[in-house]
Amino acid sequence: VHRNNDTNQEGCEVRKGYVDFLDSVAVERGVADIVDCLESTSCDNTNGACLIITGHSQGGASATVASILLYDFDPTVVTFGQPAAVDEDCDSIPSDRYYRYVNSIKEPNEIGEQAFDPVPYVPPAVSRSVHYGHCILLGEDPTSVKYLGLDVGADFKPSVFDRRPEKLSAHFGYDARIGALLENAPIRTDGFSDGIFCDRDYHDLCSSG
Repeated sequence: VHRNNDTNQEGCEVRKGYVDFLDSVAVERGVADIVDCLESTSCDNTNGACLIITGHSQGGASATVASILLYDFDPTVVTFGQPAAVDEDCDSIPSDRYYRYVNSIKEPNEIGEQAFDPVPYVPPAVSRSVHYGHCILLGEDPTSVKYLGLDVGADFKPSVFDRRPEKLSAHFGYDARIGALLENAPIRTDGFSDGIFCDRDYHDLCSSG
């Protein structure tokens, strides 16, 4: 995939399914409409607020890939539970403007097991795709999140036995978590409070360590 869809510009290796999606007529028309809209406004993009691209799960991966096509407009990208879609060393992704949220819950049982959205941790079968941007873990605590780091350095990987999508019901969805955090803003980014989510196997996610 090339910057601004110009084959003379920088190109990045992307998982085939997302390339096929971006080649569709609907996406081409959508990108053209976005470009026309941005070029017709006087938006000052010094803070990256003119174009924000977002998506959930595969939609988040598509948002990341689409940002390459719209590189000249300096988009900010916000995704929720996205799988990796672009190979390492893509110069067309400025990581400081990418924000990647991952959801988790503490199950309501006696031993307090954890469950994480598995999609971000699915290993690419044949590609070399990696994650970009700031990784932010959501949990039970409505007053804080855990900032995990930038790019491939955000290498926290929960146990494969704790990746259970059926536990992430609508009640624990991303929208509910973000809504609760907004109600308590400003929030901490150093981890979760003692006794909430991280008081067993994932002590590094606790604000107290």
